[in-house]
Amino acid sequence: MILADQGSKNVTQLKIKLQNHESCVKSSGLYSHAISLLEPLKFTRIRCLALGSPTHEFQALYQLAFLNLIVSHFGILPEKVSLYDPAFTSEDIQFLENELKYTVMGPDNGTNVPETTESTLFYMPHAPRSLTESILRHFEPIWFLANDFSVTMGTLTKAKFLEQYPLLASLVNMYEKSGPQKEISGNDGFTPVKRKRNRARKIVYVEPDLDYGSVETYFSGIQINRIQADDEAPWKDSFSDLALNVVEIGHKAEEKSIS
Repeated sequence: MILADQGSKNVTQLKIKLQNHESCVKSSGLYSHAISLLEPLKFTRIRCLALGSPTHEFQALYQLAFLNLIVSHFGILPEKVSLYDPAFTSEDIQFLENELKYTVMGPDNGTNVPETTESTLFYMPHAPRSLTESILRHFEPIWFLANDFSVTMGTLTKAKFLEQYPLLASLVNMYEKSGPQKEISGNDGFTPVKRKRNRARKIVYVEPDLDYGSVETYFSGIQINRIQADDEAPWKDSFSDLALNVVEIGHKAEEKSIS
């Protein structure tokens, strides 16, 4: 009985904390900017991946508050919201399913998604590149509220990025080509660059030409809208690099379904 009472107290405290986080996020510029970007979209489902543990992690509870606000604003039915993260504890699952009436779907490496991706917004705060690549490959989504794809290469070279994450790398390449063009050397490999006479030549690495055309894709481009962050926000880096990534479809892809 004591354990049951303690559990009920913990849930009540978590609900109050979550509501406070929702009030804080709702009054922010980050929220209003995100809503303005999402308004034109016709999504009726939300798939949330890589959230973290909302009962144990500071960032995850703020990210869950943000999800709740989106669900409420757009009138998404709770049963149309599904989540998965291997970090979920039994307490997380109970809270998400019993208190918020969401569905926890998994494990399947986080790729077990609703029946259709055509009307699904993928909310993936701080998702690893491998998960993003897997979702792109298996389910061909259109809308990602996630890390800004243009910065996902990180410290990888373009060649290694393409090798390890071909679809994500192809999207980033399309995005870079759609922006202001930079003058690129046509040479491959290491190129000596002259500075001044009587100085040693500096060896500069130039990326080799990469064959993006060999990657089979379902898209023809991408629009990336970085969501404005609030300076000195209490959620710290919970929403760092957050963007609405809209994948432009290159052909009529067949609707993906789970058998």
